[in-house]
Amino acid sequence: MTRHLNVLLLLVLGLVALPGCRSNAANVMKINAEGGNVDIQVLNPGLQEELELASGRCAYEADILTCWVRIRNHEDDKLQYEYRWRWYDADGKQITVGGGGDNWATRWANPLEEVEVDGHATREGAVRAEFHLRYASE
Repeated sequence: MTRHLNVLLLLVLGLVALPGCRSNAANVMKINAEGGNVDIQVLNPGLQEELELASGRCAYEADILTCWVRIRNHEDDKLQYEYRWRWYDADGKQITVGGGGDNWATRWANPLEEVEVDGHATREGAVRAEFHLRYASE
């Protein structure tokens, strides 16, 4: 019985390790405008190893919050990824225009490249941003 369990365990581990078996969970960087606090939630460790959420910062342009996130591609291959921004007011309410805010944009990172992605709040009053990064959908 133990031998069969070991074989089954090896089979399952082998399937999980296949290159095409990537999680589509997004990693999230939360950036506060005041104080510049950055919090990274790694929900997809494999993605963080390949496309690292490295740093983030925010500033106001007039009354609109603008943020930048730096992403590092640690791979020798070009990687396609998707991202989106979400903006929040002082009460923690998400700021959207027309109920949107869920659209994902697609972009490429060249091998071993570091890229900066910027975003602008959809209206005045934003005090916090969230940047979501995931592997591109197939």
